Amino acid sequence: MKTLIEPVLNALNSRLEPLGFKRNKYGRVWNRMIENYIDIIELQKSGFSNSLTVNCGVSCMDVYRITWGKEPKKIMIPAEGIVEIRLGHLVYGKDTWWEYEEILDSPGILIDPVMSGGVSFCEKMHSENEIMSSLEKKRFLPACRRLEYVVLLCKHGEKKSRRTYQ
Repeated sequence: MKTLIEPVLNALNSRLEPLGFKRNKYGRVWNRMIENYIDIIELQKSGFSNSLTVNCGVSCMDVYRITWGKEPKKIMIPAEGIVEIRLGHLVYGKDTWWEYEEILDSPGILIDPVMSGGVSFCEKMHSENEIMSSLEKKRFLPACRRLEYVVLLCKHGEKKSRRTYQ
């Protein structure tokens, strides 16, 4: 992917870097640390076609430390965050994959939604109450997210969740 769309990755980096995001050495993941939160944006390439999607996430460092007993990784991917979502769901209400050719012809079709939807999502999740609300709306939470949710509840002195995860 790097050789095919390197100009797009560089263009996205030029927009994210001034906001404090750091690109990982492989060039597909950006992290930004703000106070107790790590914002995560990742370009995920398809294993079946010349297309990609964008995953966004946020890690709450206090919750990570309590849950896992260690410091968060220097570079995290959305799946390691306490909340994660595909950019297409944020912007278009459905899973969205962009074809390489489309992105190369018009980089804005990918970069603009990342900036307006992805970065905004990350910033909105800079609140433990917003994170809990987001987790409560999910139909299914993997075991690791359920554990982090319980840690959040305990931090906030809640006796029980508004929704029970089994």
